[in-house]
Amino acid sequence: APPVIGVALYELAEPAPFIANAVMLAAATALCFINPRLRSGPPDLPDRDETPSPGTPPASQPGPEGNR
Repeated sequence: APPVIGVALYELAEPAPFIANAVMLAAATALCFINPRLRSGPPDLPDRDETPSPGTPPASQPGPEGNR
């Protein structure tokens, strides 16, 4: 099925679907800053040890520039 809302907005005015996307992006960004649950960081877990073991491989390999 074609994107009915986007096509309808485009027929109404050519920049309308792009403006609608910008408005939705702005609303989602505002929600992230306004909602206290989204604004707060993850809970602190003091009893959890996140130190990698000696046998743990590196998280990523160095790129073409090598280690710095």
